[in-house]
Amino acid sequence: PRACILIGKEHQAIGLNDFYHRDLVAVAVKTTLKGVRRDIVFCSAYLPSDSSESPPTRELRDLINYCEVRNIALVVGCDANSQNTVWGSKRTTGRGTALLEYLATTNMELANVGSIPTFVTTRCQEVIDVTLCDRITMERCSGWMVQQEDSLSDHRRITFTIKGCSHAEVKPARRNPEATDWDLYRSTIESKLRGKPQRLYHMRKLEMETRPLNEAIIDGYHASCPIKTSRVGKKVTWWSKEIDELRRTSRRLWDEAHRTKKTEDLNYYRASQRAYKTAVKRAKTEG
Repeated sequence: PRACILIGKEHQAIGLNDFYHRDLVAVAVKTTLKGVRRDIVFCSAYLPSDSSESPPTRELRDLINYCEVRNIALVVGCDANSQNTVWGSKRTTGRGTALLEYLATTNMELANVGSIPTFVTTRCQEVIDVTLCDRITMERCSGWMVQQEDSLSDHRRITFTIKGCSHAEVKPARRNPEATDWDLYRSTIESKLRGKPQRLYHMRKLEMETRPLNEAIIDGYHASCPIKTSRVGKKVTWWSKEIDELRRTSRRLWDEAHRTKKTEDLNYYRASQRAYKTAVKRAKTEG
């Protein structure tokens, strides 16, 4: 199988047997919003890049049609293997165009926000994963973001909240600097400072330009690192300080390798990631 769904014990879920395939699985989860109970179908889908047919797959088309005809809420997490600037990719491919054209004929909308890569290797960083919601459920979806820490996979973990689905404790809203969209940060500052003088020769002029510079930096940070509400999940019993340190080291080496593009730094990152993965697997086995 290339698709799966993990459901927490606190949720009531029923598998949809007609939508169990190698590259697609779907479950109906009971939710409550303002006293109104409603099922939401959650789907995990994989769209193979080597398929001779344009995306999405027939199985995903059938599920979207099934839910649309019956007015059933639907959320799809999808490894689309498709690139389109509409959902943050660096370029648009034929697969990306085909998928977007199909979505335009349905009631499904994109939940993706920003352009942080969802697929990350030492040779490629791109947005090829999409999250889809029907128009009604889209109003209940918030906080969509790509997590930057290692996920032990080429794909980054994507998190978001659907109102009425979570029973987790809510923590105060805050900014997470590790989740900053640095491309957006730089572009925001550049647009704010466009037309400003590059060199200043008088102290008075320097003082006058300090305020716009500070405002540009603050605006850039606020735009690229919005306030998010985090949630407290269950404590992972096998997690340790050693694993946490290995994850921090791997993240730091990835940032360095991404910045320098040097083969030596990429090798350091690969070695640290292998050590991190090994430690996690060992801890899970022993724990």
